[in-house]
Amino acid sequence: MPVYVPGAVHARLAERTADSGETYTAVVLDAVSAHHGTLKTRYEARSTGLFVGSGRRRRTGKATTQIQLLLLPEDLETLTRLVAESGADNASVYVSDALDLFLDA
Repeated sequence: MPVYVPGAVHARLAERTADSGETYTAVVLDAVSAHHGTLKTRYEARSTGLFVGSGRRRRTGKATTQIQLLLLPEDLETLTRLVAESGADNASVYVSDALDLFLDA
């Protein structure tokens, strides 16, 4: 499953995996597991505005990097469900935000 993450997040992810030997997929799954509740609350808070687009993330013009997640079918189904339930715009936004929180910890 391809997802796009901001360059700064990708750099931190690459540094983490180089140091630990983990795969991108493993780190993403750990990040989502650790922060799915926080993300759902964050996206719900953004979507309470009067206008439909008021809570949506805007394109920043910053470069993104594609990463490939090698997910088991069950994990793909779970991630897809979590993205839909959270109200995130798409999987790339969800994964980027999860990684940003996780890699800052």
